[in-house]
Order: sequence, then C-alpha cells, then structure tokens
Amino acid sequence: MRYLPASLTAPIYYSGESPEFAQIYEQLHLPAWLLPKMNGRSIREWAGDPVVVGFHTRWTEPGPIPYGAWIRPAVTWGILIFSLYAFFLCVLTIVRRQWFENERLAFPLAQIQLALVEQPRPGTALNGAMRWRSFWIAFTMVFLLHTYNGLANYFPKEISRIPVSYNLQDLFSQPPWSYFDTKIQENVVFFAAVGVTFFLPGALSFSLWFFYVIMNLVMVAKGITAGDPVIYGRHDQHVAAIAAYMLIILWTGRRHWQLVVRQAFRGERHGEPIEPYMSYRAALLGLCLFFGCIVAWLVCAGASLGGALVLTLLLTTLLIMITRIIAETGLIHGQLQASLTTPWM
Repeated sequence: MRYLPASLTAPIYYSGESPEFAQIYEQLHLPAWLLPKMNGRSIREWAGDPVVVGFHTRWTEPGPIPYGAWIRPAVTWGILIFSLYAFFLCVLTIVRRQWFENERLAFPLAQIQLALVEQPRPGTALNGAMRWRSFWIAFTMVFLLHTYNGLANYFPKEISRIPVSYNLQDLFSQPPWSYFDTKIQENVVFFAAVGVTFFLPGALSFSLWFFYVIMNLVMVAKGITAGDPVIYGRHDQHVAAIAAYMLIILWTGRRHWQLVVRQAFRGERHGEPIEPYMSYRAALLGLCLFFGCIVAWLVCAGASLGGALVLTLLLTTLLIMITRIIAETGLIHGQLQASLTTPWM
C-alpha cells in the first residue's frame, strides 16, 4: 500500500509534462481494470482527471473524495495479491520442515519472540527472560534513551539529544578514505539490530561483517588504481549469487522435496514425517493452483505467457531467497538488488 496506489496514477499524472512518455504509455494498451475509474479513454484525457490530480496534490473539487473510483483496482489487484500470499503460504508449508527441522536454521527474530512469550515455570509469574536483571537494565536504558531523544524533537531548546550516530564524512573527504562506502562514513547504532545479533551463530555474524569490510577494501583498491571506487557489476554479481544460492537450497533439500512429491501423489505412509499445518498434497495442489492464477492474471493484464512465467518464477525465487536470508541472519530489513526486469536486460 505504500507504493501500489501511487504507481497506478503517477505515470498518468506526470505524462502531462512529457508527451513522449504518454505516447509510449499508450502503446502498452493496458486494460482499464488495472487503474482507478476515470473519465476518458486515453492517458492524455486521464492526466487532468480529478481522481489523478486530487491524489497527487490535494482534493479541491466539489463533493466528497471519490474513493469509489478505487474499488475496481482494489478488487482486481486484490486478486493478484491474495493469490500471491496464498501461493507463498503453500511454499512455506513445503519448506518449513526442511529449514526448521532438517537444517535447523537459527530464525533469530523468532527466537526473540519465543523468549518473550515462553511459559513461566510453575509457581512463578514471569518466564526466564523476564526474570533476568540484565534484560530489564538494558531495556530501561534503551527505553529512556529513545524517550529522551524523542522529547528533544519537541523541545529542542530545553533538551539536547544524546547522539547514537556518527558522521565522519568531513574526515573521510579525501582519497583513499572517501572511497569507503557511505555507511562506513556515516551510520546509526540500532539497538534492536544489536540485540538480534546476540542470537546469531558466531560464524554467521562474523561473515556478515567480514565480507562487508572486504567489499570496502576492494572499493578502496579500485579507487586508488582507477580513480573510481564504484563496482559497476555488483548488481549482476548479486543476481548471480541469488541464482547460485537458490540452486544450493534446491540441492541441499532434494530428499525432502522428493518426500513432498511422493506424499502429494500417493498419500502419507506410516513412519514418514507429516506436516502438521497442511498436508503436502494440499500444499502442492495449492501451489500449482495459485501459481496458475498469478500467471493468468499477468496474461490478462497484457503480458505474454512466456513473460508471465518468467516474472512469476523470478518473483518466487526472490521471495524464497529473502525469507531464507532472514531466517538465517535475522536481518530486520532485507533487500535483494534484483529487478523483475533483469531477464529482459
């Protein structure tokens, strides 16, 4: 919801400033059901429509805000979003046992929640984590720090902020120091991230730091020798690493995937592990059904069948990969630098 509504109207709103863009947009022949309901039949007529202008500026027309114009895209895009969520729930059902029981991934974010909601021992009001003095000391210190800095936003003359960040850009303004990534030159301490890292295996937390340092050393060496520290092929390397990691995931869990397929076609047998949340037959059937719904939606929206299959497979890969990375590392915010348009570039 942060991006979708604006993405439906922004190209139309800004097309008034660029006739060339409006011409390209018309060549796409997008179906009207993708967009809010507007007057007219072309982007040139829609650019001045009150629904578009009112969304990107403010509503100044007589009468109430036309929320009804958004019912159509809410329904049509809702079909895609529902299919995507249902599809991914089926994927998670299939990979859960492999990741959680066979490979025993750390799931650091889940460990924090489990520690907080753990059942107390008989005769005690609080569980283990809630009884640690160190937990309450650390919680109180961080809580008071954020409260104090929050008050400084409202009363800047009376309260001075306690800095939890650093900015060394003035010191790093000359080569070779200026070749370091901006996150080394300027950064903020996130106490939540520090807390999550506590639950990571040592080798994993070390590698997250170590390879970032190595990347910066490469940038410095490139800046010294070539005068430009930017690694222009980094996004291509990122996509290749995603593909390689996905192949590793498929190969590592090959016996589990075989079990899933066997149970889906012949049913569950005595002595075999059984998925407690959904049978593998239902999960695989749902996966195929909702995968087909996503592909069909894209074809109806104007994509070719081959393009729809590639888009859906790539999106599936990216979603599985970011889920896997967060399950292993506990990153609070993860991002894959791979665009869905990559195969056509």
